[in-house]
Amino acid sequence: MGRSKVPLFLDRVVAAARPVFDSVFAVQRFGGEPASIDTIYEDPHEEQAPAFAVARALHHADGKCFILAVDYPLVTTAVLRYIESRFRNSPALLVAPRWDDKLQMLCAGYAKAVAAMLDARLAAGRYDLRGLADHAEIIEERELRAQFGGEPLMNVNTPEEWEMSKDFSHLDETGGISMVDVASKKTTHREAVATATVRMRPQTLAKLIEQALPKGDVLTTAKVAGVLAAKQTPSLIPLAHPVPITSVDITFDLDRDGGTIEVRSIVRCDSKTGVEKEALTACAIAALTIYDMCKSVEKGITIEALQLVRKSGGKSGLWER
Repeated sequence: MGRSKVPLFLDRVVAAARPVFDSVFAVQRFGGEPASIDTIYEDPHEEQAPAFAVARALHHADGKCFILAVDYPLVTTAVLRYIESRFRNSPALLVAPRWDDKLQMLCAGYAKAVAAMLDARLAAGRYDLRGLADHAEIIEERELRAQFGGEPLMNVNTPEEWEMSKDFSHLDETGGISMVDVASKKTTHREAVATATVRMRPQTLAKLIEQALPKGDVLTTAKVAGVLAAKQTPSLIPLAHPVPITSVDITFDLDRDGGTIEVRSIVRCDSKTGVEKEALTACAIAALTIYDMCKSVEKGITIEALQLVRKSGGKSGLWER
């Protein structure tokens, strides 16, 4: 919103938004730097500019309007598509995510009818957009985190905060990708635990247990595949660092009646960066190997809930789902 953030963040936010929305335009203060996209202007309002900018955007829009401030340089197209879809299919006047225990009213969908409500609030000197929360459908942070990784709704207000936020991003100053420099980080013992669930018919699982499938011993093969996959992670994920893995453990929890196999991986290292991706990759490939070895018997096998459940070590310490 502010002039200092536009040169840093606008192009990133626009690039994330364009695949999702029919049209994208900017609201800019009079006298601001020309934007790289179609721009409408509003009078400057010290301290309370967001509320006035939202009102201006709503009056300009033909119908439903999605407000996205440049304060979210880490936002992704996938996250915007998810929130927009919820908004498009909701009867609520506005749909807003909750992130860091705060309603993010500058990454939210607004119905045209909100314009009159907002005008009345502004005329009464009420500038807090969160005052519209009673009319909102809220997307909780836990829902978004279950769908997406990273910090897509991290609010970055200044160039200084942007510098501090780079630990969360593989974007360089121009918006291009770059491998994060970990040279200054300390080498610590790190561990990551991930899980995935493979779901099939109980009859198929029974054949797997009895080693009666055409391709032979499924779980032993899947375990070897998972170990190999963990070691190959930097070859598969472009910006992943090669990590000196010290151990990989793959286990399987079978539910014969339910027809499920929970794949669990534990990866350890002594390094400057963690092994979360390695643990997830190990689970994913072990699960895919199970699918491959069972697909001749059942084509409808699903792989579900690939997720990190625990990590330890490094600056952030212990994290558990």
